[in-house]
Amino acid sequence: MTILIIDNTRDDVRSYLPMILKLLNQNRIPYIKITEEEEISKINKPINAVLISESPPVVEGNFYYSQDNYELNRKTLEKYTALNVPIVGICFGCQFINTYFGGTLKKLDKEYCRTSLVTFKNEKQIHIQFCLRFIIDKVAPDFKVLAYSSVHGITFPAMIAHKSKHIYGMLFHPEYLEETEFMLHNLFGSFYR
Repeated sequence: MTILIIDNTRDDVRSYLPMILKLLNQNRIPYIKITEEEEISKINKPINAVLISESPPVVEGNFYYSQDNYELNRKTLEKYTALNVPIVGICFGCQFINTYFGGTLKKLDKEYCRTSLVTFKNEKQIHIQFCLRFIIDKVAPDFKVLAYSSVHGITFPAMIAHKSKHIYGMLFHPEYLEETEFMLHNLFGSFYR
């Protein structure tokens, strides 16, 4: 099993991606991490899952902080969706998946970076770390909502999943707290089945 990680962090020191890499290393799950579009064609191993990471905080301007960033994520989604490889987006990765498949985002007045309560469809509630400037406004067609949360008095979808494909998006950071790392363990474990 090899996981392809699309690193959108641009080495931002505030990134949570090192926590994900540590979790993969602890569980001896091999991965390939790429940052440039050209690297996609150089992958010579079978990929069992794709993880699209968060990005540096966007303070002003567009949701996509560069055209290169957009193309890397777009080409990855096109290729691995066609191959029916499971895809997981965290934070920016979730936002990208939602917009790529036809959903929309809403920009918050200010960045929200703290733990917040998430309510899952089974009514289980858990506090999970968020660090975002955009929330899901309209869920992409063919996607369903698995969990909700609220920031600044606005309730929004916090976790989405494609209705028929193995594509998931989490606006939150399950890797940030030990109490929520189990979500990534469960998700990565499901890719082995």
